[in-house]
Amino acid sequence: MTSIWAFVERLVPRGGTALVMLLLAIVVTPAEVGVYTLSMMLVMLVQTMTDGSVRGIAISAVSTRKGRRFLRSYQRWASFLGTVVVAVGLLIIWMILDPQLRPTVAGALPLVLMPTAAAVRVRATADLQIEGWWRSLARSQSIATFVSLAISIPVLFATQSIVASSLQAVLTEVIFSFLVLRSVSRVEVTLTEAQVLEGLKRRPRPEMVHISGYQLLGWVQSQADRLLVGAFVGPGGLGQWSFAQNIARAAGDSLAASTTNVLRPALFSGDDRSSREGGRQVLDRALIMVVVVEVIVVIVALTLLPVLLDADWDPAIHAVPMMALSCVVTTLNWSLSIYLLKADRIFFASPIKVVGIVMALPIALVAVHDFGLAAWMLLARESVEALLLLIVTRKVVPWSSVLRYAAVVGVSSVLLLVFHH
Repeated sequence: MTSIWAFVERLVPRGGTALVMLLLAIVVTPAEVGVYTLSMMLVMLVQTMTDGSVRGIAISAVSTRKGRRFLRSYQRWASFLGTVVVAVGLLIIWMILDPQLRPTVAGALPLVLMPTAAAVRVRATADLQIEGWWRSLARSQSIATFVSLAISIPVLFATQSIVASSLQAVLTEVIFSFLVLRSVSRVEVTLTEAQVLEGLKRRPRPEMVHISGYQLLGWVQSQADRLLVGAFVGPGGLGQWSFAQNIARAAGDSLAASTTNVLRPALFSGDDRSSREGGRQVLDRALIMVVVVEVIVVIVALTLLPVLLDADWDPAIHAVPMMALSCVVTTLNWSLSIYLLKADRIFFASPIKVVGIVMALPIALVAVHDFGLAAWMLLARESVEALLLLIVTRKVVPWSSVLRYAAVVGVSSVLLLVFHH
């Protein structure tokens, strides 16, 4: 049940974002969706360098005095710098946009609150994860998402602008942080000897620097596609590519994130034998879940989206199945990054991400002519990254699980080539 609750905790906010993105596509133009995408890319950059990185070391950091002191310091500077970077970034986006699209940027202003909302709950979230309060985290995330949707959807139809999407994202973060902080007040964290010893071996600041570099390159890799598509195809193409990714990958990326959240304490909370077995079980459960979830996503997308959207969105809809399949490999890749950390080889991850960044250019060039083929290249890039990560982690990964992932991707690719045109 731990994996399921962790998945729900990650899926609900991404699902809420995907729903708002779908509704946004109905009432605004692809170009306006492209402006919102640029704004969220900026926010995701900040969260990648801060929240996404600190989660990688928070579990081990809370077990030592030095680690806890580092987390307190992180909460202060991440809140301040994150807000400043988002505000300045939105100003730059406003300056470089076509004058006709500039008023749209005003709808993204609520996003400046997101870095602070995420930073204040880092220590509390780690405590709840250590104690296995995944159900509480999932419940809090569900409440936050549903409340934000209840407020933002009426705003969307009233204003028909991206302010509703921005409001939904910010409200989700703020309410979730409030509920997490309230929940942790009822928790008394008990650390095992293995957890304390593992924490003593770790160096929070250097490890976060390495993870931040890896996460930054990962962000550049994922967003380079969008930026280059926007450069080659225009804001409308950027809106379509981003829309396809949100629909196809919201659930899969949620599962990938939840898998790393569950895998991390499994690998760092026991002896080598138990951690190996625990890691294998997490990977196997994640594979089953991602296959089921993405099959549902593809079926719903191919049957529902053509009815809801006009023909302008057909290129994005055509790319959904291949993007959904790439989530299987993404789940494996994100898990392998935790094995790199376990093996104290995280510094190998950044050069691998550089390879993925280089491959963004041909993906964008192909997207000019065919979004479907570009989505296949996206899958190929994820697969290349997986192979490189496996070379580095070959001595610690559970190969039986890896082979199952490879088999699923191979069979699914053949089926898509045969039946999806």
